Amino acid sequence: MAEEIIQCIDNWIGEFYSVEDVKQGYVEATDREGNQRQHSLVSISMGTIDLSQRQVGSAQQIVDVCSETKKLAKKRRGSNIVVDQRRQRSTERVIRQ
Repeated sequence: MAEEIIQCIDNWIGEFYSVEDVKQGYVEATDREGNQRQHSLVSISMGTIDLSQRQVGSAQQIVDVCSETKKLAKKRRGSNIVVDQRRQRSTERVIRQ
């Protein structure tokens, strides 16, 4: 489902920007300090955990892992998802874009 959400956003995002902005991959705008800056086009980054692969002790642990994976997702340009598939003693992660 997350990959479908990403695909929908990426398919529709061009409707909110000019053709030129989409081609260059950013918009130019004035920031709060009055400086002209380049801002990336809107995208979505998601972090998830596969609970069928891992036991968790609390809702807070789920939130912590999802926050960690979201931070990894946000390091990549554009819309993407990072799925944490760590097992009990493994730290393996699968990254999809």
